[in-house]
Amino acid sequence: MEENPVIIAGAGIAGLTCAIVLARAGRRVIVREWHNSVGHRFCGDFQGLENWSHGEDVFRWFEQAGIQRNFSAQAVHDGVVFDSRSTAYPIRSARPLYYLVRRGGEVGCLD
Repeated sequence: MEENPVIIAGAGIAGLTCAIVLARAGRRVIVREWHNSVGHRFCGDFQGLENWSHGEDVFRWFEQAGIQRNFSAQAVHDGVVFDSRSTAYPIRSARPLYYLVRRGGEVGCLD
């Protein structure tokens, strides 16, 4: 008896990553996207891929999942955080705090 496919709602980062991992594990996968193109709602906007909350670089996670990085990313090491009184605290990290990536359906975008 053939196994039913896993249906994933959304072709964003999480949906496509999930689909790739499941397909590589031998599951049949169907990805459903509401829009006619991936990354439609971002239209070339920028977004940060968070990199500070885990001990391992986010792109290492991509590698471990077998996902090839074929998009542009700019490492960001500096930032400003605020406390509950709106006091600003500059921060700097040797390791990237996040990676700035373009989103949308164009070449070089994450999507």
